[in-house]
Amino acid sequence: MPLRLYTIQTSHTMRIISTSTSSFSVLSTASTSEPSYSHPYSETFYRVKWDVIALLVCRAHKVDGFQWNGHDSDNTTLTRYLCLDNLANTTLAVRVPLLSASGRTAEHDTAISRRLASEIATMQYIEKFTDIPVPRLWHYDPLFESEAAWPYIVTDRVEGVPLSSVWEVMKDNDRQAILAQVADIVLELWKNRFDKPGALFQRQEASGEGRDDWYVESEAIFADTSGLAFRYGLFSTSYASAASYWLDYANAFLDDLENTLFGHPDRAFAYAQRWIIRSLIPALFDTKLDSCEFPIFHGDLSAQNIIVTNLEGSPQIAAVIGWDCSGPSFSSTFAQCPPFILGRDQTIFLALISERENVLADGLSLAQLISSSRGVYLFQNIMRNPEVYDDFYPQLFAQFFGRALDHEEDSEFETEFLWALMQKGSLKKQTERFSRDIIALEEARSVLGEAAIPIHMSASMFRALVESRIDYFSPDGAVMAWLKERRGPLGSEQSL
Repeated sequence: MPLRLYTIQTSHTMRIISTSTSSFSVLSTASTSEPSYSHPYSETFYRVKWDVIALLVCRAHKVDGFQWNGHDSDNTTLTRYLCLDNLANTTLAVRVPLLSASGRTAEHDTAISRRLASEIATMQYIEKFTDIPVPRLWHYDPLFESEAAWPYIVTDRVEGVPLSSVWEVMKDNDRQAILAQVADIVLELWKNRFDKPGALFQRQEASGEGRDDWYVESEAIFADTSGLAFRYGLFSTSYASAASYWLDYANAFLDDLENTLFGHPDRAFAYAQRWIIRSLIPALFDTKLDSCEFPIFHGDLSAQNIIVTNLEGSPQIAAVIGWDCSGPSFSSTFAQCPPFILGRDQTIFLALISERENVLADGLSLAQLISSSRGVYLFQNIMRNPEVYDDFYPQLFAQFFGRALDHEEDSEFETEFLWALMQKGSLKKQTERFSRDIIALEEARSVLGEAAIPIHMSASMFRALVESRIDYFSPDGAVMAWLKERRGPLGSEQSL
């Protein structure tokens, strides 16, 4: 018989009585006043059957009452704290994913459920096979069809504070104590490997006793649906090495520019920069790094996701949280310093890694990989985060060419170098093609008027536009020459 709730509201309290086949009942004296949330928090809050979750938890813990006490939220989740009426005054964290701004669809529900299922599986694996402290999982259901009508996860509420709140004011010896513990965590993840990169899941009906109960699927569930990886189907699970993956990604990076910003005067120069970035891949990624399978990568090992306690004595890491978007990954992606470890701390951290690690087969030293990872870090961020391009491209160029683009002389060097590629080198034909695009666009604007031409368009959009008004253009003009050059079905572009 399904769980049934009967609510009796008064002006000050809500009494909730649960009936089920177990004849178990729960009384709550929680206040009827609920926290105030703005969209999408309110949209999520009022869709979740919070007291159903509470009753399921109370039944499992064999307690006869509960109280909601406080909440937290971030960009992706809403967490409420459930206090159980027992001698230990146990407090649990009940976390649910936020409703997407675009609302619920079948695709939305599937993606959210799969992400939560992967996070749960990853935490279970970490708890079972490593010494890394994680919040204990008590209850969970990753499906929207759960009794709570929403996916949820219930864990211990970890006592302590985020490392980010105290890191900058810690004494040197306390910082070193934390760095040593972070080094141990990183090395634990480094040695736990799977046969391919992607998202970690646990098999249905698994006993949870052996590593074979966990398997890897595509990390498409983590992807931004508007991002380059999703649009081009670039998911690491299909690749045996980071070098092959990033080569395809860089090709998509070039193709995306080629087919957007049609007729923009700076497109040829931007294409040349991206071409240079792609040419660095053989120097950045060594295929042998992925010959020993793929380590579990924490998607965001920031100071915010490390909870610390005993700050007055010997500081301890109480838990590592934020396991969403984590899973087996390329060694080059893994081998980067946590973002809060900088300067002298980084030197200490690398020394701690070096003295603790057992070098894997083929001589893969994690400390050495991290110490030489800056180029990989810059490259991957340029590929994945368009908003950092202007800051990170000059740094990447400087690392390989020894020229800092914030200096006029070095900036001129880059311009002349790219210009040579565009005018006389490997990019000459591509540059000439971009020039013909500009000329065709100028003629179309002259003939059809500025208002008829969108500010930003792709080559296929331009082609559809001019073909729909083909009688307006001179047979000997730039637009007709451009169309002749790109024979083929509408929406496709013929490469030169």
